[in-house]
Amino acid sequence: MKQKIIQMLERIKMFIKKVFNRNDVLLIQDSKDNIDINNINSTVSPNVTKKQNMREQFEKERQLLELQRKYESGEIKEENLSQPQKSELIEIYKKQITTLEERKVQYQRQIDGYKRQILDAMYKLKEQIKI
Repeated sequence: MKQKIIQMLERIKMFIKKVFNRNDVLLIQDSKDNIDINNINSTVSPNVTKKQNMREQFEKERQLLELQRKYESGEIKEENLSQPQKSELIEIYKKQITTLEERKVQYQRQIDGYKRQILDAMYKLKEQIKI
């Protein structure tokens, strides 16, 4: 009895090793046809590739910001930059300028709102004084 249990555990162990150590493409037997597991992974998990792309984009942006910091601090001179690095720096500066302009518009709207509130309060005060 003990021997049978050991043999069964050995078979399970070998099966698991075979499944996880295979380097070739695994096929899943569907009731209709064979499906490539790589295709399943690419269609089932687009979120994984999105996350991976976001990570790569974040890392690239971080490297650009580091390059910008070094350039602005004088650690790197313009003549030491490659043409792609110059282009990327120009793009990041343009992006930062656009962001600042958008924030400026938002702040201006907020200030205009405060001005309206102050003018309304002043008008109400004048009305109360006249009464």
